Amino acid sequence: MSVVRPPPIPYQPIAPSTSILLGLHYRITILTDGLIRYEWSEDGKFEDRPSTFAINRNLPTPKFELIEKENLIKVITDRFELEYDRKPFSPNGFTVVLRENGECRGRPRLMGVAARFYNKMWRYGLPVQSNLGGTARTLDFYDGPVPLQPGVLSRVHRFFGLD
Repeated sequence: MSVVRPPPIPYQPIAPSTSILLGLHYRITILTDGLIRYEWSEDGKFEDRPSTFAINRNLPTPKFELIEKENLIKVITDRFELEYDRKPFSPNGFTVVLRENGECRGRPRLMGVAARFYNKMWRYGLPVQSNLGGTARTLDFYDGPVPLQPGVLSRVHRFFGLD
């Protein structure tokens, strides 16, 4: 009896070069207008293998504006603004502020510009508020509420940092 194996899942873990901001120790990949991948490496070598979370990073490069200064990188998409000081990631040097795409809950944009929500700011290394929780490893021996690990959704901020 032969074993029938499913066909392998195709994957393309390397993003197009037009989506990548590369420095000596950092790599920031703009995967979509609302999804970024950020990496720090002391030796300048980065991980390109697929992960459980992302087997395909070869996505069309989203529209974004890049502003570069000596000690600052700013990436602006329709959904977020990222500011990074080119140093090892820190709460003061790596921030993401959400932007409202188009209208803000029925209100038109102000002067044609998407609104910035400063109360919806994430700083590297700080927990995201109102995380909706992930999964439980097992339900064995539980009768009632089960403690959950952090998940990938947030009720308030609409973003999550995964390390």
